[in-house]
Amino acid sequence: RTIQGGFYGLMIVMIIYNLFLFFTIRDFSYLYYCLYITSYLGIQSNMSGLSYEYLWSNNPWWGNHSAAFFECATLFFASLFLRSFLNLKVFLPNSDKFLVYYNYLILIVCLISLLIPINLAMQICHVFVILLVPIVIYVTFRMLKKFKPARFFAVAWFFLVLGALLNVVRALGFIPQTFLTIYSVQIGSTLEVVLLSFALADRINQFKAEKENAQREAFEFQEKSKKDLELKVQERTGKLQSTLNLIQKDLNIAKKIQKGILPSYNWKKNLFEVKYIYQPMDEIGGDYYHIAELEDGRIRIILADATGHGIQAALVVMVIQGMYEPFKRGTKLPGEILTEMNKNFVDKYSQLNTFFTCVIIEINPLTKKLYYSSAGHPDMILLHKDNHDLLHRTGKLMGWFYSEYKTEVRDFSTDSRIYLFTDGIFEQFNLNLEEFGEDRLLKVLVEKQNTPLVKVVDEVDKQLKAFLDKSSIQDDITFIGIEIKK
Repeated sequence: RTIQGGFYGLMIVMIIYNLFLFFTIRDFSYLYYCLYITSYLGIQSNMSGLSYEYLWSNNPWWGNHSAAFFECATLFFASLFLRSFLNLKVFLPNSDKFLVYYNYLILIVCLISLLIPINLAMQICHVFVILLVPIVIYVTFRMLKKFKPARFFAVAWFFLVLGALLNVVRALGFIPQTFLTIYSVQIGSTLEVVLLSFALADRINQFKAEKENAQREAFEFQEKSKKDLELKVQERTGKLQSTLNLIQKDLNIAKKIQKGILPSYNWKKNLFEVKYIYQPMDEIGGDYYHIAELEDGRIRIILADATGHGIQAALVVMVIQGMYEPFKRGTKLPGEILTEMNKNFVDKYSQLNTFFTCVIIEINPLTKKLYYSSAGHPDMILLHKDNHDLLHRTGKLMGWFYSEYKTEVRDFSTDSRIYLFTDGIFEQFNLNLEEFGEDRLLKVLVEKQNTPLVKVVDEVDKQLKAFLDKSSIQDDITFIGIEIKK
């Protein structure tokens, strides 16, 4: 009883802990994991007789059928956890498709197990166990080199299977009954649950480490650049002026190149009114935007914000521009474009340990519809005649790992306006360390909704400069306003 109590206590603690993590970070892998453990506890409580003794002693019908029900539920949530944790939809789409059909079938079996004889239900469940085992082995083996947390996953399932095998061999009389063999299932299950928790934690640590590495390397690069510059100044005092002139010349060339990448448009013959502000913090910046007029009258706009500032961010901007070039006038939806751009970036530049936010919108003046997809970008502001809407992010930051981005649709009439911007517009601090803030920006835009678009953008620029007073900007600023011409 003490051992069983410790086993169930540990399982319940793991369920509560991982359920808390699910509500904290909203990763469904944790929810599927909790449901998997819960269903597995149902199997163990039936095998040990505790469920009959304490839970449903007065309900023999459920006591008989619960065994097959919990076995099917365990398989169902185990396969969901497998797909979500290893991100099979991206890495192994064929295996993911097989498990989708598997999930549908096992869910049906789970329900009909309550209606058919218990022996038949258990036989069907065992068939689905046999089907799941080889696919678990296959996808785990395939993912070992692609995804580091898969190693914990493989070891966890090994201990579960080992515990089950020891229990069977003991029951057949091939090995003696010892503490290890009698409680092999509980021991194997405990090790599996603990190792899967380590796997989930390792996945979080991997994502966190990638972010910290990107920030640390960006900082080290800036520090190294500063030290190198100081040494050169000390060593070449006599050539200081010529060196500075050469640096300034190179920066001016880079600035001209970047200015050529960032378009300047005459919108007098277009169906849209567009007004924007672009102000890099340094000579060259880490913001990128492009506005494309499509043949059928639609307009497509991309806005991206690379991590960091200066030369490093400017180089990332050039990469983003090159990746976007094939899509800027194509027929793909914004979410599809972001998904392919992110995959290309991860495939080619993941070693840079850098990331960026990005949003793409597309407006159709004929259907009065706005399509958008946002990869970790700040909420855009969509204003209508009498109300406003915030366009939230539809996916994670780009450049870390493979991800899919969905496309959202909103109404966009002649009374609507959309404002796109990078976080540099509101993350600005004055000499009193007060932030300009998103609320202040939204208030200006709502109050000036009936003012011409050009004057609204100028007013935002004016208020930001007045707010900063003598303080210089601390980030690149890009702010774009769009409306359909009335």
